[in-house]
Amino acid sequence: MLRRSLLASAPAFLFPSIARAADDEIKIGNIMPYSGPASSLSEVGKAETAYMKMLNDRGGINKRRINFITSTTAIVRPRRSSTHGGWLSRTTSP
Repeated sequence: MLRRSLLASAPAFLFPSIARAADDEIKIGNIMPYSGPASSLSEVGKAETAYMKMLNDRGGINKRRINFITSTTAIVRPRRSSTHGGWLSRTTSP
C-alpha cells in the first residue's frame, strides 16, 4: 500500500512544474447563447463574467486566479427556402 502511494506521487516529485501548473489558476468553461433567438439569456453569462472578474480583482479563490472561458452557442435561425416562400405567397394571395 505504501509503495502504491509513493509511486502515485512520484510524478509530482520528478516533475514539479506539472504539480505547480494546477496551483496557479482555476479554469472554468461556460457556454451561453450570446446571439440568436435565446440571446436574452446572455445576461446570465455577462453577470457570471462580471462575478469572475470581481473575484479575480479581490485576489481569486485562495489566491488562485480564475480563468473564465466563455463562448457562444451560435444558434442561428434557419433561413426560409425560396421554394417554401413561393408556396406561401401563392396560397395567401387572392
